[in-house]
Amino acid sequence: MGGGETEWLGQLMESAGLATKESKRSSKRRSASKRSSSKRSSKRRSKERDEGSVLALPEFLSEMPEMPEMPDMSVVTKPVGQAFISVWIFIGLGFAFSFIYVLQLTLKKVDDLRSKSDRLPKREKVLLMGKALRRSMAIAIIDLNPFWNITVSADVPLEDLPEAAIYMANHTSYIDPFVLSAAQRPVETKYVGKADLWNIPIAGQALHHSGDMPVHFVKDKKLKRWRTRTGTLDELMSQARDYLEMDVGISVFPEGSVSKTGELLPFKKGFFQLARECDVPIIPVGMWGNQDGWPNTTTSKDSSGGLLLGAADMHVHFGEPISPNGKSLEELMEEVYIAVRDLRNGLPNFNLAPELANVEPEFKQTVQLSPEDLDEAPEDGSDPLGNEERSSAE
Repeated sequence: MGGGETEWLGQLMESAGLATKESKRSSKRRSASKRSSSKRSSKRRSKERDEGSVLALPEFLSEMPEMPEMPDMSVVTKPVGQAFISVWIFIGLGFAFSFIYVLQLTLKKVDDLRSKSDRLPKREKVLLMGKALRRSMAIAIIDLNPFWNITVSADVPLEDLPEAAIYMANHTSYIDPFVLSAAQRPVETKYVGKADLWNIPIAGQALHHSGDMPVHFVKDKKLKRWRTRTGTLDELMSQARDYLEMDVGISVFPEGSVSKTGELLPFKKGFFQLARECDVPIIPVGMWGNQDGWPNTTTSKDSSGGLLLGAADMHVHFGEPISPNGKSLEELMEEVYIAVRDLRNGLPNFNLAPELANVEPEFKQTVQLSPEDLDEAPEDGSDPLGNEERSSAE
C-alpha cells in the first residue's frame, strides 16, 4: 500500500471516531480475546472428533484471524467516514450470507446422501448449521472489520455454562444479535427474530437452515400497534421448548424492542415463564457500545440513525446463571432485570446518565398465561406472551 493510500485510510478511520492509541489498545484486546476463543474452539472441535462426528465446519471458521494495527488518520468528514463503514459492512454481510447459504446447502446435501440410520441427529444438525451461520458472520463483520472492536468478559467461562439455558441481554442496537453471537463463541444458541427477515433472499434461507425462530407480527388497527399474529406464539414457544429439551440454548432480548435512550425497558415475561416451565437457568448479559456501531439511539456518538454505521468499541459481559427454582415469575424477572442492569452499568465504556442507568424494575405484564391469552391481544395493548412489542411508529 502506497504512502498516499495509507495516509487516506488513516484519515478516514480517525473521522470515524478512532484514535491511534485507542486503535492499538483495541487491537491488543481483540488479539487476546481471539486467542482465548481459539483455544476454547480447538478443545470443542477435538471433543467432536473424538465422538466420531462426520460432518464438521471448515477449519478457518473456528480459527480467529489476527488483525493488523490500523494507521493514523484525520481529514474525511464524519458522514463520509460513516458511509465508508456502512458500505464495508453491508458488502461483508452480502458475501457472508452468500457463503453461508452455499455452505449450509452443501452440508445438508452431504447429510441427505447418507443412509437414514447414518444421518446426523436433529440436535447435531441444527448446531452445525447454526455454527456455520454465526461463525461466518462473526468473522465477516466483527473479526475482519477494523472499525468494530468487541471485548468479552464473563463471571463464568462460557464453556462451563449449562447448554440448556436462556441468554437474556439488554437491547441497544439492531446489531445486537451479531455482537452477542460473536461474543458467545464457541457456544451456539438459537435466536428469535422478526419473521420478515425470513423473506430476504439467501439470508432468510440461512436463518431457516440455522434453526432460528421467526415471530410473526400483524398491525392491529383497533389498538393501533403491532402484535403477534394469532396462533403463532404457541408454535414459537413449542419450538423453543424443544430446543431446551435437546440441550440447545436460546438467546433473547427481553425488552422486546431497541431502547432509543439506552434506558433498560420493562421486560416481557414470555421466556421467563418458559425458563420456569423447563427448569433451565437464565444467563444475564450486559452490553454497551453497540449503539455506536449502528447509531439509532440518543446515547450513540452520532444519533443520525438510518443506514449510516459508525466505529464502535463494544463490551459484552456474561453474568452468573440465575436459577428459576423456588421463585415466582415476578421475582425471577426482577432478579434478572437487576442483574442485566448492573452488568451493563459495570462495563468500562458505559456512559449513560444516572437517572436512566439506575432505573428500577417495572413490570406491567399480567402473570396468567392461558390459550386465550396467546391468541387475543389484551385491552391494554400489551403482548400477552411478552415476546415482542412494536408501536405503530416503528
